[in-house]
Order: sequence, then C-alpha cells, then structure tokens
Amino acid sequence: MSEEKNVQDFCSDDEVIAPPAETEEVTAPEEENAGYPEQTETENSAPEEERHGGYFDTFPNGPALHHPPSPSVKEILKKTSGNSVSRELIDSMIEENRAAFAELTAKNEALAAQNDTLLAANESLQAQLDSLGERLDRLTAQVVNTNRAVTMHETIEGNLNKELQNYKNDFYGKLATPFLMQMISLCIEMTKELEELLDEIAASEEPTGHEDVVSSLSYYVEKIRGSLVNSGVEMERPEEGEKMDPLKHQIVRTIPSDDPEMNGVIESVRSSTYTYNNKILLRAKVAVYKSK
Repeated sequence: MSEEKNVQDFCSDDEVIAPPAETEEVTAPEEENAGYPEQTETENSAPEEERHGGYFDTFPNGPALHHPPSPSVKEILKKTSGNSVSRELIDSMIEENRAAFAELTAKNEALAAQNDTLLAANESLQAQLDSLGERLDRLTAQVVNTNRAVTMHETIEGNLNKELQNYKNDFYGKLATPFLMQMISLCIEMTKELEELLDEIAASEEPTGHEDVVSSLSYYVEKIRGSLVNSGVEMERPEEGEKMDPLKHQIVRTIPSDDPEMNGVIESVRSSTYTYNNKILLRAKVAVYKSK
C-alpha cells in the first residue's frame, strides 16, 4: 500500500496509476488510455527508440527509463503513459526529494536559530546603548553643573578681589592722602618760588646772585615730583586756550573779554591737577576769560 500511495502522491487526479501487479512490471490500466485516439501502425512504424526521442531503449521485458536531466515524476509518468515504469527509480526520486526537503528544512531551522540569536544580540546591544545614553546624559548634566559652579566661583572670587583691592586702596589712600597733600602743597609753593626767582633774574640786567638758589630749588622740586609720581599721584597740567573744566580746574582770576566765544577759556595756569586712585586731590588753579 505504501508504494501505491507514493506513486499516486506525485500524480494528478487525471493521471492515476494502477497498483502494480505481483509481476516485476507495472503497466498502466486501460482506463488511462481512455479518450485518446488509437495509434495506427503507420504512426507506430518508426522504431521505438525514435518514437521516444532517444530516452528509452528496448529490452526483453519492455522499455526501461533513462535518467533525463532533472525531470519531475509527473513528467516521467506523462511521457511513459502506457509503458512500464521502474518502481525503484520512482522510489529513488521520492527519497531524493524527501532528502532535499529535509535538507532545506534543516537549513531553514538553522537560519531561524541564527536570526533569533541576532535578534537577542541586537536587543542586548540596544539595552547597552540605552544605558550608555543615560550615563552620557548624566555626565553632561554634571559637566554643565560643574561649569556653572566654576563660573560662579570665579565671579565671586573676582568680586572679592576687587572689593579687597578697593578696600586696600581706600585704606592706603586715607593714610597717604594727608601726607600726599602736604607734599603737593610743598611742591606747589617751591614751584611758585622758583618761577618768581626766574622772573626776577630775567627782569634784572645784572646778576642777582640767585642762580645757586634757583638750581637748588629746581633740584628739590624735581625730587618731590618724582616722589609723588612713585606714590601713585598723577599730575595733569591744563593747556592755555582750552575750555575750563570745573571738576578739574579752580578759577583764581578772571579776565574780562568782549568776545563771547572766549568765555570760560583758560588764560593762564598756576598749578596742575593732582589725582590719586582716580580721585582728584587738588584741582589746577587757572585764570580764565569772562565775557561781558
């Protein structure tokens, strides 16, 4: 029964093969040829090898099937309809098909297993990637917070240093201002005496004997000015002809003028402006024009 079923599995409904007899040959039943026109002797007059296209040979027990290049079972059965078929060849082809199917099934299962392995590895890598992304976000937040803290620390440190420097300047300024004011006053007085002596020498036609005094006063005036500069005092002498600045200049004399544009213009300078730590210690003494 199994052999009969194997043969019928590879045949269509209209190509049913009769079960083999107990003899060695399997012949198609007469029903298989029903509906087909009978062949005449003229059609069958050609040798059997020519009628079958060289695929069959004549043997004492009937034609035997050669193995054509990869024919299917149905094609063989169609070509050999009405002729005896080798049972061993059909069984061999069935086994070959089963083996090929089993091999393909095994390959498919192996590929499915590899796919499952790759999917599991992909899920593992995705989990690791998500974990690394979370760690990167945390590190980024820490870096931002650290930079913010460093910036705040630098700002606070800069403000403290600035306040400390201002405190030092104010402290030293308060201590040094009285002494500096005395030095400035002394420098102004000595400069004034020096200018008067120079004017007297220039007005006299004969030597006055004040040359040595002028030389000594000039020396001491330069020394005092150098000490003031080294102490941080800045001296700014205004130019004649520029506008008077009430923040830096002190008017000691006014000269009447008919020109309105000359109002407030410096006519002469008596002393310089003395500044210490951006604070004016003493304004320059100037004479200015005043329009009527």
